Amino acid sequence: MLGKNTNTPSKAPELGDDSIRAIKAVGDRTRLQILRILLNRDECVTDIARQLGLAQPRISHHLTILRNSGLVRDRRNGKQIFYSVNPDFRVSPNGGPKRNAVQVDCLRVESPRS
Repeated sequence: MLGKNTNTPSKAPELGDDSIRAIKAVGDRTRLQILRILLNRDECVTDIARQLGLAQPRISHHLTILRNSGLVRDRRNGKQIFYSVNPDFRVSPNGGPKRNAVQVDCLRVESPRS
């Protein structure tokens, strides 16, 4: 008897380009660390570099990738630029009032201090 095979897994929903770009952006250890820092508070590149013990140009490079992915936003305050997690991606890890996690489709990144 010919018929439809019911044991065939259904096709997974496809990710959009924005989701793929965001997931790729956190595929690097340094960018993941930066994102976790920014989940706790807005920071300037100098403070992020100091916390991670890395050179400022390297942090700036990674922040550019995170900003281009849409996960991170920037705002100028005088001569300094402060970076923050885009609120469109913020979620509460346990349904609480604090929004210290990022969710992109199937990927979730939480602050280590959740």
